[in-house]
Parts: sequence; C-alpha cells; structure tokens
Amino acid sequence: MADNEQVSAAAMTTKPRKKADRAVAKAQAKAERAAEKVKAKAEKERVKSLAKMAEDKVIKELIASLEVHARSATFACGGVVPIKQKPTHSAAPTTDTDTQAAKGNAIDPVQIRFGTSGSGVTVTFAHAEATSPELQALIQACVPASFGRGGEEVLDGDYRKAVKLDKTAFATSFCPYEAGIIDVISQLLAPQTVHDKHMCSIKAELYKLNVYSAPSGKFKAHVDTPRSKDQIGSLVIALPVAHEGGELGVRSAGKEVLFDWSAGEGCDDDRCTIKWAAFYSDCEHEVYEVTSGRRVTLTYNLYLTRGLGRLAGSTPGLQPEQLPLYASLEGALDSPGFMRNGRVLALWLTHSYAHTNKHVNFLPGSLKGADMSLYNTAQALGLKCLVVPIMTLEYGGYHDDRPCYLLHRNFKFQRGVWR
Repeated sequence: MADNEQVSAAAMTTKPRKKADRAVAKAQAKAERAAEKVKAKAEKERVKSLAKMAEDKVIKELIASLEVHARSATFACGGVVPIKQKPTHSAAPTTDTDTQAAKGNAIDPVQIRFGTSGSGVTVTFAHAEATSPELQALIQACVPASFGRGGEEVLDGDYRKAVKLDKTAFATSFCPYEAGIIDVISQLLAPQTVHDKHMCSIKAELYKLNVYSAPSGKFKAHVDTPRSKDQIGSLVIALPVAHEGGELGVRSAGKEVLFDWSAGEGCDDDRCTIKWAAFYSDCEHEVYEVTSGRRVTLTYNLYLTRGLGRLAGSTPGLQPEQLPLYASLEGALDSPGFMRNGRVLALWLTHSYAHTNKHVNFLPGSLKGADMSLYNTAQALGLKCLVVPIMTLEYGGYHDDRPCYLLHRNFKFQRGVWR
C-alpha cells in the first residue's frame, strides 16, 4: 500500500515538472523569436540606413553640381554698338570703331526729343560730349527718380540719387532690335532647346530715361519690382556722355558682373559707341557712385512672348546632353538606391518668378539661365517635370539653404501647390 502511494506521488510530481518545462521551452522559443525579430529589424534598419546614406551621398553630389552650375550660368550679358560718324578725309579707318562702322555694323547717332508740342528740344548723342545746351535742357526737364519700397514709391537721396523722364515725356530714335541687341539677349538669356514645345522671343518695351550726375549719383543694391507677370529682365542702354564711375554691378548666386561704361571727352575708341547690359529681373544690381560727368541711360523692360516657330531647317543650338549637369543627374538616376520608392525630387530654383494664384506666366518656357538648363536636362533624361510654387511669401521673407530635398509620399499636388 505504501509503495502504491509513493508511485502515485511521484507521478503527481512529474506532471507539474513536465508542464513547467514546456512553459520554459515555450518562453525560450518566444524569446528567441523576439530576438530574431529584433535582429531582423536591426538588420533592416542597418540596410535602410546604408541605403539612406548612399542616397544622401548622391543628393549631396547633385547639390554640389547644381551649385556649380548656378554659379557658372549666364544671368547677365552686355555689348557695344558703334555709332556712325561724319566721314573724314582720312584714307583708312584709324580705330576699331571706325573699322566696325566701315563694315556696316554701326548705327545712326541716337536722338532724344522732349518738351511740349511745338517747342520740343532734340538732343543728338553722337559721341561723348560732357556738356551742351540741349543736354542741360534735358537734365532740367527731368524729375527726381523714386524707387519701390514696401509697395510704395519713395524718394530717398541716400539710397538713390538720380533724375528721370518717364517714357511718355520723351521719344527716341534708338531701336534695340535694329541694333541687334535683342537677338543677342534672346540667345543668351532665353535660349531654346530641342525639347521646347513652344518657341519664345524677347519683347523690349521702353521704360525710362535716367541720369546719374556727379557728385554722388548712385542707386544702392536692389531688386527691381516686376512690372508684369511676363517680365523676364531689364535692358540698360548707356548713351555716349562723358563720365567717370557709375559702374553697373549685377549679382546672382554669389557672383557679380561689372559693367563699366565710363568715357572721356571726344570720340576715340569706345567713346563713339552705345554700351548696353541686360540681366534677369530677379538679380540684385547696383549703380555705383558717379565721380564726374553725367551717366545717361535708357532702360527697357524685357518680356517673354510666344514666338512664331522655328525657321525651316533650323534647330536650336542648346543641347542639354552637352551640359555638365546632365552627367550628374544621369549618374544619380543610375544609382541603385536613389529614389527607389519613386518619391518626388523637388529642387529650389536659382531665380525668382512673378506669378499670381491662377497664372504662372509662361513657366516653364520663361525659366531663366540655370533653371532652364535644369528643366531641359531633366526632360532630356525622360523625367516628368512640373514647375509649381511651394508657398506664397512676400519678397525677402524666405531664405533656404537647401537647394535639393525629397518630398514624402504624403505630399499632394492640389490647386497648383504642393501641400
């Protein structure tokens, strides 16, 4: 009887022990599975981190390429147009200007007519004359030049010291089209490519006559207020009037182009010429102080208009495949881990553009310089491109040092804005 009780007790003791062993084994298996999950997750995060690092590296390289391209892109251009002079008894041309005039590249002296009907005065700009009764009358007819600040026109001699005539107060014989200037601007500041669906051209509209006189005639650094949603830039024509100083400095992407139009008396070399500069409307620019004489200029607003199409048999000269940016973007797209989930690559543009809530002018056709090159390069690589405003801000209220970033999938394009 005692033996039977001992066996029964042993059986009862064994059953709880086996149950406990199974519980321990189950717990161990669960812990191992959890450890495996943690390990797998860690490995996944490591791989993801490595992919992110690789993607970040590609983006940094692309950013560097964009920055280099922005600094090297054309944002301003200029030139010289010779003025025809009265023939002399000289047997042969003696200066480069005479040589150009002999070749038929020179234009007639520029005339400015102003004043009331029946008593108008005409000034002829043939060479760099410092003073003349007509020039003095022109200056006396001018009024102080204002500038825009906070949506208002203000007069501040410490910031801008100049006089001007509005386009309704004078007439001029000068035509930038006949002088060949608009053709040059169109090729350099509004180039066309094989990927453009619509051909565009530049329209120049006379805006003002400005006079900066010594001493201290100047206009400190500023950005022009766009006069239209279609405005792409400005054109400044320097008339041949003797002066020193008054250089025009134009800046973009940390680079400055300086136009020095100073000239002495008489008609030697470049003193019998029209000098000009054109630049994008969002470029900061400055008229440095005039130290002697008078700096007289005509200003034009430049607008982008739809062209009539290409000439038969002609093709645009710009090939996106030849741009250095092409290789950088192509290399990024060929990278195995770059944008593997098909997200949107958003790039801040180098230039600014006037727009309204319902109209974004001729974009992308009116893109400028480095921005146009970027757009055409992306199109050449088969990417779908959109030019859209990210947010609406007042001028000068937003600065971001991130020219390139990735938008997550939860961003949506609604009513012309990424949200």
